[in-house]
Amino acid sequence: MFFSISKTNNNDERFAIQHSVFDFKIHLDSGWEEINKNETTIFFKGYCDTEKLEEVVKEFINDKTPKYTGNFCIILADKHKVVITHDINRSFPLKYYANNLLTNLPYSENIGIEDHIWSDSFVEYKNSGINKTFLKNLYDIDVSKNISLEECSDSIKNILITKIDGLNQFVDTSGTINVFLSGGIDTSMVYSLLKKYYNKDKEINIITKEFFDFTKFTVMNMDTLLKHPNLWGYKSFHHWKEKTLYATGGMGDEIFMRGPTTTALWCAWNDINLIEEFEKLKYSYHKKYFLRDKNTKIINYYWNNRKELQKEYPKYSDLCRQICNMTSNDHQHWHLENTISWTPLKDTEILKTILKLPKEIILQQIIHGIVDIKIISELCPGLEKYICTHKNDNQYNNLVNYQPFLDKLNDA
Repeated sequence: MFFSISKTNNNDERFAIQHSVFDFKIHLDSGWEEINKNETTIFFKGYCDTEKLEEVVKEFINDKTPKYTGNFCIILADKHKVVITHDINRSFPLKYYANNLLTNLPYSENIGIEDHIWSDSFVEYKNSGINKTFLKNLYDIDVSKNISLEECSDSIKNILITKIDGLNQFVDTSGTINVFLSGGIDTSMVYSLLKKYYNKDKEINIITKEFFDFTKFTVMNMDTLLKHPNLWGYKSFHHWKEKTLYATGGMGDEIFMRGPTTTALWCAWNDINLIEEFEKLKYSYHKKYFLRDKNTKIINYYWNNRKELQKEYPKYSDLCRQICNMTSNDHQHWHLENTISWTPLKDTEILKTILKLPKEIILQQIIHGIVDIKIISELCPGLEKYICTHKNDNQYNNLVNYQPFLDKLNDA
């Protein structure tokens, strides 16, 4: 789902597919669909959680405001402008460069960034430049009353089930979806959801090896995909040149309050020394990961500045709003050519639900992932036993044990 928009006299040579529409040049990777309606050319890619994307695309001609969850991008071009719109929780970064290119494919060299378009806005490109429209109340959250762990788990499961309903509409009759069941907590969550609710006539294909098809676009941009700091998610991304549906745990850490930066902020604001909390324990799923040097630096930074943070965010709702804002702009990966990545965990409503838990339960979620474990064990009993022992340290340690368990599930 990579693209670049420019004026007609400015080609982006990083893209093999280029369209001239009125006064604009639209550069795309493969896999986009195109329709024309009311003198507007529309390119779109991805999926909507609740409707078929091709049926709702035309709604955006009159109102470009993001209104659906999912993982998609829509480019609408007429003789006056090009508008980039998307799902509510935009999956990709967007920047306007000094060479007048608006793109989500960052440059490996220093071109110079004129403007960042953050995830709380959508943008239109005119001959005179870009205009941003901000989305109101996107990160508002009612934290006036705590919810229980049971209520939290049930609410999140209901959100995820809605995404399965959309997935069953999105896929064709063959319906194969690929999952790399790495042993991490997030892919385990996604698999448990698919196993419980995915259409029984459709196949869940467990990938057991790294796979990456090379194409003209990936070869042209391989250095950027593998080395640019904003594209780190593609270092472990699977890619097929043919149309393929690939389920990932993308955004799971951040959405489930298990990412180092937002958890460090939350703990510091609550006067919780997270490093001390981990040092009290002989073991937790996250201990080794959070105590890595780069993460302890983040935790110590927020801890040492907690008084300033408490002044900057005087109410808990202010803190929660900032955490949602940070998470929404912490992009990981998005669709690559014909490989459509299904990312059900990418939804700030899940994050908002977790932030309503009592403080002591949120801390247990940060340390042990208790919300995730509860949901996984309810959706696919027994699968939680095969989650790797330490996050991002030995994630493959239980991988060879999966197959007998999965075989038993399939025979049941």
